[in-house]
Amino acid sequence: MRNVLFLLVVSASACAARSSQPTLKTQYVCDDVVVTRNGSEIRTGTDGEVGRLSWHDDAGDHFVAWPISPTDHDAVELVVPKDPRQDAVRHTYDTTFGSSTGDWRLTERKVCKTRGGYNDLLVRYLSGESLDDLTADIGAADREETRGIIRKAMVSLQRRYWRDR
Repeated sequence: MRNVLFLLVVSASACAARSSQPTLKTQYVCDDVVVTRNGSEIRTGTDGEVGRLSWHDDAGDHFVAWPISPTDHDAVELVVPKDPRQDAVRHTYDTTFGSSTGDWRLTERKVCKTRGGYNDLLVRYLSGESLDDLTADIGAADREETRGIIRKAMVSLQRRYWRDR
């Protein structure tokens, strides 16, 4: 009976509800513009422009600034991955060919660096910053957490390098 009860508790905790959006604020840097995500909305730049979640899929959460009037010919989409340490991607589309997203033409694709993310920490570590400084900067629990983030970034980089050879 004790084993059955233990199995039931373990199963129930494994099936606990999880938030579909990150609950912590995450910041991304896109061309010197800081984009801050707070739950299901984003704020861009110094003017505090707000964008709301449009949809989500396997790529992550999509925040889209839709064309406001018929004379607008640009739409901007920010794809934020589910992992808050991964970089986001900003797409700019030309909407002159139609109002449907299928008619849009991609004109620009930029990576928005996550502050304290995998690539940010890897670059800073390779530039000579110590693990202690990085740990303090991102507010990690200890050096091992920071080391794990950097290790994951290096393994990802190695896989990509060997795949592209």
